[in-house]
Amino acid sequence: MQTNESNLTLATLIYATHCLEQGDWAVLRDLNFGEQEVKALKALQFSDFLSVAGRMDGHVLDIRLDRERFWLVLQEMKAERAAEKLKTELVCREAPVDMMRQLFGMTDGQYTALRRRCRRGRRGAGRPAEPDTDTMNTIWRAWHHRMNGKAPASADEWLRLSDDTGTDCRTLWRFIRGANVLERTS
Repeated sequence: MQTNESNLTLATLIYATHCLEQGDWAVLRDLNFGEQEVKALKALQFSDFLSVAGRMDGHVLDIRLDRERFWLVLQEMKAERAAEKLKTELVCREAPVDMMRQLFGMTDGQYTALRRRCRRGRRGAGRPAEPDTDTMNTIWRAWHHRMNGKAPASADEWLRLSDDTGTDCRTLWRFIRGANVLERTS
């Protein structure tokens, strides 16, 4: 009969066998496998694993959670999830590949895959139309008010500017990059 304990034992035995195949002796030592246990492990067939795991009553393993590492991994996972959410939000707001490359180091392939996931309709080929004068004035005012005329440095700044202006990120990117080029050449 399978129990939680037997499932854990089976998973650990399979893991130990994998470590043995990989020659990862440090992990085997950490699992308290000595030479005799390694020899016994080598001799087991898959059906033996099931039998051994099923015969063990209660816990035969001493497994502990490394709390510090556990919380570090969870923290990293949350940061990655937040970054993925930002990427998706930017691409759904028409962020161009150059922006995504600069902000996240995204490749063309990654960008294309993300665009396909959040694409509601197909954008026409070629460069988008220039914004009208009112939109350009709105962008200019919001950009200088929020960013003091400097290009946004983070994804959050681009999204806030998009919210402030009601303008997609592609238009913002082209406008701000064009304005910065003009200022540098003046």
